Amino acid sequence: MEIYQLRSFIAVAGTGNLTRAAREIHISQSALSSQIKSLEAELNTDLFIRSARGMALTDQGTQILKDAQGVIVAVEQLIQKASDRQSKKKMTLNIGLNTDPGFLNITGISKKIFQSIPSITINYIGSKTIEMRDMLRNKKIDIGFLFGDVSDKDIHSTRISNVTVCVVIPKNIAKDLDDPDLPQIAALPWIWTSCECPYHLEFQKILDMDNLSVNQTADAVEESIVRELVKDNTGLALMRLDEAEYLENKGYVRIWNKVKIQVSLNIACLADRRNQPAIKKAHEQTASIFQNI
Repeated sequence: MEIYQLRSFIAVAGTGNLTRAAREIHISQSALSSQIKSLEAELNTDLFIRSARGMALTDQGTQILKDAQGVIVAVEQLIQKASDRQSKKKMTLNIGLNTDPGFLNITGISKKIFQSIPSITINYIGSKTIEMRDMLRNKKIDIGFLFGDVSDKDIHSTRISNVTVCVVIPKNIAKDLDDPDLPQIAALPWIWTSCECPYHLEFQKILDMDNLSVNQTADAVEESIVRELVKDNTGLALMRLDEAEYLENKGYVRIWNKVKIQVSLNIACLADRRNQPAIKKAHEQTASIFQNI
């Protein structure tokens, strides 16, 4: 005897009609009829009196109906208890960070997520935008921050902010410049990257309009490495405006103000995991942090 047979029996008993019962539990009428006949054979008794007007319970069927309903209630209680025990387990959420933790406000994010899911443990994993998609797909992270628009069909993303990116000129290079234009800027030594970094892709669009390319002298995409190379006067670079302003105030760089670009900041997860409770709540709470800034 199977649970689905008891559910089918209860459905027919409740409607008194095979067609309506089949529609109610979303199976074919023939499959439902076979289930009832199989149950009757296993119990060695007729459960229904069949007539042109429908199906009425026999005396035996009436008694068995009460027992069947009791079994279903017990099964549902068992499932609920198991679900409750599972929900009380300590969950772990892995969040991928593509830039400075302070800029992403992970303190505020942590507070929001802990309020929503008290039993959770959060692991923050530093990486780069270009690696986030594969980290999501390989389930190394559950949600992650990405710069640039996300068009991958298997990735669900929410734009949470726009980030201003600018060109910084190291102090030793800047001292010999007056008011350079774009061709002059492109001809100077650059810290560029061969990776598909959203910053560089957006700036390249501007260069392409004048059929320009930068004079690359170093290849780096890791922000901390770029920062140190800029401070060491290796070459110009693209940098978040807030970070550039800090370095300018410290005397390390000059910001070239003729061009600034906007790059979207997104929070993303796998599309087929977006409705998992912990991921959904974390995604929503993270987005809300930036909406309130």
